[in-house]
Amino acid sequence: MTSDDIEFAHAISHESGLNEVDLARRTCWYLCQRDGVKSVPIKQIVDFLAEHSVRPNINLYRLRDRLKADRGTSISSGGAVQLPKKSQSEIADRYSDILSAPPVISDTVLVISEFEGSRKYVASIVKQVNGSYQFEFYDCCAVMMRRLVEVLIIDSYSAKGEEAQIRGADGNIVMLNGLINALKSGRTFRLSRNAPSYLETLKVLGDTAAHSRNYITKKKDIDDFAQKYRMLVEEVRHLS
Repeated sequence: MTSDDIEFAHAISHESGLNEVDLARRTCWYLCQRDGVKSVPIKQIVDFLAEHSVRPNINLYRLRDRLKADRGTSISSGGAVQLPKKSQSEIADRYSDILSAPPVISDTVLVISEFEGSRKYVASIVKQVNGSYQFEFYDCCAVMMRRLVEVLIIDSYSAKGEEAQIRGADGNIVMLNGLINALKSGRTFRLSRNAPSYLETLKVLGDTAAHSRNYITKKKDIDDFAQKYRMLVEEVRHLS
């Protein structure tokens, strides 16, 4: 259940004069928009209306027959409900502002386009680094900066088949300090001259943001390290 679900359910439950077909049409439109699909099962519509206490006792089979007879709706033999464009437009005019538009994340710390084609989780972390900076959550930004480098280092060792080098005695992947020590050893990878100091700076930045009780990360802390961080990320990305 999302805040959008709750807001939409509240809106249709307080719109006067709606019968169950009207509610089903509106719910079909909302679920299609929310999930990026063209049709939804009638049971999903009925469940949504019941879950949010809009109309908890709709008879599914009765509703199916009424939707079949309704010109503003089409329903397949399998029970998938779809709205023609005219019905979609009419409902969108009233409810489209409920759906939250995702924020546009800018290239604040890293250039997002440079990570196109990366693993999905890597691209997601990059957006979180930039988004947290963009919205001035600098502690969050520092922690995600650290996490991105940790993930990239681990991926590099995995790609080389050398994960054993970064596992502790308990068999688990070591933390950033252990990853840094593994890299510094030169057993698997050779770092550039400045990379070790950049890694140590990143560790301090990330650890302070995550664990310090008194210090709050400032914009300047991120800005002062941003260029070196981009250089570090670029190097670690291409270790394997």
